[in-house]
Amino acid sequence: APITAEQFCNLKVAAARFDLTPTSVLLALYCIALSRQSASCHMLINVVDSLRHDVHEDSGHVLGNFGSSTLCPVDVSGLASGDSIVMVARSILAVLVECQENNAISGIDVMSMMNARGSAIGHATAPFIFVPALCHGDCVPGW
Repeated sequence: APITAEQFCNLKVAAARFDLTPTSVLLALYCIALSRQSASCHMLINVVDSLRHDVHEDSGHVLGNFGSSTLCPVDVSGLASGDSIVMVARSILAVLVECQENNAISGIDVMSMMNARGSAIGHATAPFIFVPALCHGDCVPGW
C-alpha cells in the first residue's frame, strides 16, 4: 500500500536525522528486498527522474511525461558484514548523486547501447525500476 502523507513526513524527519533523503532510504529498502530474492547483492537499478527544465515562463503549466532514467549500480552486501541500513542508505545516496551528476545521457540510451553491443537484444539490462519520492512530491497534496 502507498505510504500516507503523514508517514512520508515522518520518513523525511527520520532520514534528515541521519543526513539522508527519503529517496535514499526508500531505495535502500527496495534494494535490500530485491537482494533477498536474488543471487547477488549487486544490482543495477533503473531510477526514474523527473526532468522538467524551466526553459519558458509557462513550463510549469505544460502537461506531459518529462521522465528520464538514471542507471544506479547498488551494492547492499554490506548488510551481511554488519553494516546498518543507515550505512547502506548513505552508500546508495552517494552513488545516486554521482550517477545524477553524469546524466547527460539517459539510462534508457545507455541500456540501448549496452544491448546493441552484446547479444542481449530484447533482454532487460536493468529490469528493476525505482521511482523516487522527489518525482511525485509536488503532485500529492500535503506532501
